Amino acid sequence: MMLNHKMSGVLERLGGLIVGQFSDCEDDELMGCTIYETIAQTVAEYDYPVLFDFPAGHVERNLPLRLNAPATLTVDGQQASLLN
Repeated sequence: MMLNHKMSGVLERLGGLIVGQFSDCEDDELMGCTIYETIAQTVAEYDYPVLFDFPAGHVERNLPLRLNAPATLTVDGQQASLLN
């Protein structure tokens, strides 16, 4: 899916990327890396913040994300903030 987004030009139009948590999803040993590593490698050439493991999706602590709403994402090492 990440390669599809990259080839279609979606990733180059982003101002930042928020990656939620994965539940009931095992890493594929044939890929040679984790899901998070696959995503990181795919977006490595872009100069925007990437936030991994955001508590959203089908997980117990599920924070809401407003889609298509302006927001400010700041990622600095192990710290991140998302303001909208």
